[in-house]
Amino acid sequence: MPKFKFLPILIILMITLSLVAPSLGVSARRLAATTPVSLGTTSNFAILAGSAVNDNNLSQINGDVGLSPAG
Repeated sequence: MPKFKFLPILIILMITLSLVAPSLGVSARRLAATTPVSLGTTSNFAILAGSAVNDNNLSQINGDVGLSPAG
């Protein structure tokens, strides 16, 4: 009997997974089907910051940098 010691736990786990897995697939499809958010005039910005932007000499920024309040 020690051979089947974990069998009830395995069965419960499999039943739980079979009930939960389909709902995960539905929510993933809903997320994939959402409409993209329009960024309006911010679409040209590569970086938008609320206080500061730090840079090192190896950075390459392709786009505008926005900082509010301007500094």
